[in-house]
Amino acid sequence: MKEHYPLRGNVTTILSPFKEDTKEYDYDDLAKEIDLAARAHTAGCLCPSGASEIHTLTDEEKIEMVRVAAQASAGRTLIIPSINKNTAEECAALGEAYLKAGADALNISTSYKAQNKEEYYRIWEEVDKLGAPFVMMQDSGFGGYGMPEDVILDLFEKIPSFRLIKIEIDNNDVKYTNLIRKTDARLTVYGGAGTPNTIEGYDRGVCGFMPSGLYELFQGVNDLYYEKDREHAVKLFRDMLPIIQFTRTGINHYFHKVYLKKLGIFKSAEMRFRMVPIDRISQEYCDYFVDYAIELTKRLPEYWED
Repeated sequence: MKEHYPLRGNVTTILSPFKEDTKEYDYDDLAKEIDLAARAHTAGCLCPSGASEIHTLTDEEKIEMVRVAAQASAGRTLIIPSINKNTAEECAALGEAYLKAGADALNISTSYKAQNKEEYYRIWEEVDKLGAPFVMMQDSGFGGYGMPEDVILDLFEKIPSFRLIKIEIDNNDVKYTNLIRKTDARLTVYGGAGTPNTIEGYDRGVCGFMPSGLYELFQGVNDLYYEKDREHAVKLFRDMLPIIQFTRTGINHYFHKVYLKKLGIFKSAEMRFRMVPIDRISQEYCDYFVDYAIELTKRLPEYWED
């Protein structure tokens, strides 16, 4: 019988650094970003992912991201790239290229639709043949309940490499509990973004979350919860909530690029795709919360004190 995959700790989604004006990919800055995530003791990096503006990337850029990230990681944090193709053959080809470039595992982020269930199952069957240490499912579905639970459970029993799921829907919490209970905790369950219900997710048994950026802060909550106690984790998370609430408005990816630029990791906060317009007031608030996040990170040792 398939057992629980022993992964715990946050798996951060990686932002794509682009050069000012030209929007050319900056792989030097990517290497610095991966190093920062590894030094923060993240369990892994989703690279590329939705936060990487994956829909604006060529396949060549995605594969080069994996190669650079794997080299920069040097085994300190897992590199897990997302497969976002629509056919089984395309998904398998991209997955194979990722593994050859140094990926440690794979994430199938292709969306499931009832009308293409057969093709979706074929995607899993073909990717499973690649022999990755594990394959995770990205269950995204804002405005709904995401992937049907019966499909998740069926694939979990049928596909040997399917060991982990990222749940990122409107109402995550009950689904966390249902999947953990129905698989006897054999399916490793992760939450998606750093949402205001993170502590509840830990209370329900998730092994971690997959937020963007703020590596030390999100990993700090995870470590405090599992290595110290719930009370100290709640204290840090409550102090992070103003930042999280601000980034829920669609400014999330831009905010984290500004944060990385302020740290000297990125040379530019350039984006190829911006979800919301940024005006002067938006920028002022963004800068304020970036400074707040940096100051909060400096205070992390305080949260371990009794």
